[in-house]
Amino acid sequence: MHKRPLQDVVWCGIDVSATQLVVAVLGDACTQQRNFENRAAGHRALVAWLQRQAGTTQVCLEATGIYSLDLALALHAADRIAVSVLNPKIVCRFAETLRRSKTDTADAQVLAEYARRMPFLAWCPPTATALRLRAITRHLAALVKQHTAVSNQLHAAQASVLMPACVRQDLRRSLRSLERSRQRMRREGMELVQHDSELARRFTLLQTVPGIGEASALYLFGGTVAATRRAQRAPVGGTQRTGSQASPIGQLRAKSISHQPKRQSPPAPSALYARPGRGPPRSLPARLLRRPATTAQTKDAGPGGGLAKNPACHLWHVPIRLRL
Repeated sequence: MHKRPLQDVVWCGIDVSATQLVVAVLGDACTQQRNFENRAAGHRALVAWLQRQAGTTQVCLEATGIYSLDLALALHAADRIAVSVLNPKIVCRFAETLRRSKTDTADAQVLAEYARRMPFLAWCPPTATALRLRAITRHLAALVKQHTAVSNQLHAAQASVLMPACVRQDLRRSLRSLERSRQRMRREGMELVQHDSELARRFTLLQTVPGIGEASALYLFGGTVAATRRAQRAPVGGTQRTGSQASPIGQLRAKSISHQPKRQSPPAPSALYARPGRGPPRSLPARLLRRPATTAQTKDAGPGGGLAKNPACHLWHVPIRLRL
C-alpha cells in the first residue's frame, strides 16, 4: 500500500477584525478553522500553528488598515509562509460568485478559496522608514483638519457678543497647541527623509514640480512612499503554479493571450476603394494622392503674399462616385 504524499501548498484565509482573527485552512480534503486574538501574542500563536502545516502556507487577507498591518508583517517575516494582502472590493466580487451569506467564518473560507483558485501575488512590505513617514504625514493631515475646524469655531465665536470670553480663550489656546503639534510633526518627517539618502533624493526631485513646496511635498511623499514596492508573482518557497497546475482562470487567460491575432498594418489608400465581387480596386487619380504644396512653394502664389488656395487633396474630399 502506497502512502499518499503530503501536498506542497496549504491555502489559508484570515478574516481580520479589531479584536479577533478568524482563520480557515484548506488542506488535503479537509478544512480547519480556528480563532486568534488580533494582538502580538495571537500573531505568534497563529504563525506557530501555520508552520505546523504540511508544506508552504499561502495566506490571503484583506487590507483593513492598521488592524491588518502588524499581522501581515508578522506573517511575512515567518518561514514557509507567504502572505497576500488583497483589495476588499476584489474579494467582495469573488465572494459573490460563491455564496451570499456574510459571516466571519464564511469570509475566511472565501479568502482561502481565493488563495487556492486565483494566481497568488505575494505582498512586499514597505520599509520601516516608509511606514513611520506615512504615519507622521497622516497624523499631520489630521492636525491640519483640526486646526481649520477650530479656526472656524473661533471666527464664529468672535462674531457674537454673547459668546463667553472663556470659550474664545480656550479656542485660541487650542489653536496654539495644534500649531505647535504641526510644526513638531513636520520636523520629525523631515528628519526621517534626510536620514535616508534615497528618500532625500526622491523628495528633492518632487520639489522640482512647479507649485510643490516643502509642506505639500512632505504630505504627498508620505502618502505614496509606502506603496512604491511592487508585489511579486512568485511567492516564497517557489510554489508558483504554472502550466497544468495553474488555476482554470489563469489557463484561460494564458490561452486567450496566446491566440490573439497579430496587429495588422493599416490598409493602403487604394484598398479603401475595393469593390467586393466586382474585380480589383480601381486606382486613384494621381491628383488625389499627391501631397499638398508646402508653405514655401505657395507663399507668393496668393494675392498680397498670402497662401494660395490648393485643391482638396485628402481622401475625405473624394467624391462619393469615386469611393464606390
